[in-house]
Amino acid sequence: MLIKLLSEYIDGAGSIIIEVEDPDYAEDDEERKLRTRRIGFYFRNGCFDTGVRVRCFGVVFILLKMGNTELEKQECWEMYSSFYRAVLPKDMYDENIELLGYTDENT
Repeated sequence: MLIKLLSEYIDGAGSIIIEVEDPDYAEDDEERKLRTRRIGFYFRNGCFDTGVRVRCFGVVFILLKMGNTELEKQECWEMYSSFYRAVLPKDMYDENIELLGYTDENT
């Protein structure tokens, strides 16, 4: 539904990229459980793991995708990083936005 609403206002909107904190990097068990529940919420509401892992301002994120548009992992990273390149000064981007890698998860 959100994709449909966005596509009415933004030409070509077909996917939304969502950052969610990686439970593997939680400081304690309570935080790990919270992060896992949060990811479950997104999965139950139509999101998929893109297989892209990033560090943004020191926080490790799993990138999720909502929408019907197919994205390769590299395309997802490029979409994600282009947003931050557009809103951050170059030196701030270079110091704080990092591709950690790709997993075997399907988009």
